[in-house]
Amino acid sequence: MLAAAPDPDDVDRRFVVSPNHSLSWQGNCLFIALVGLVLFLVASGFVLAGLWMVAPFAGIELLAVAIALYAVHRRGRRTEVIDVSAPLVTISVAGSRVERRFHLPRGQSRVILNAAARPRHPSRLFISSPGLGVEIGRCLGEEERQGLAAALRAAIHAPPDSVPAGSRRGSPNQEKQIVVNDQFS
Repeated sequence: MLAAAPDPDDVDRRFVVSPNHSLSWQGNCLFIALVGLVLFLVASGFVLAGLWMVAPFAGIELLAVAIALYAVHRRGRRTEVIDVSAPLVTISVAGSRVERRFHLPRGQSRVILNAAARPRHPSRLFISSPGLGVEIGRCLGEEERQGLAAALRAAIHAPPDSVPAGSRRGSPNQEKQIVVNDQFS
């Protein structure tokens, strides 16, 4: 999912990139409970038939499902925030907390969309400046990645004073967000 929104005073433009969340953590827990119930019923039948060794493996299977869903949920919380201000382009990569933050000079920053190395592979989107390149938008579909590249190019290479009217703090449009086709790839 890609959202572009007006932001704080010192930021001309903010882009928030995050994967599509198909199920909340509560929904995942409900799914684990349902799988556990089915596994319990099946394992109970085998235990009553004298095949008690099935029960530990059912527990291991439930644990594997829970760990996999936790890993997917945690990966789905990863968010990239790209702030374009007059002097800098700041890229923050965060999960439950900010994990990495990159500061690139706006005047020297370039948006690079590398074509896929092989057919049916995704392209790769970078914001780079001399000595540093940061890949962004891995969770986006191909069309979303191309749209983000175009929007970033326009925001980074636009003069700082050419921010659209109403996009600064305190404007009536502050809460408006533009969401582009939320798809996880």
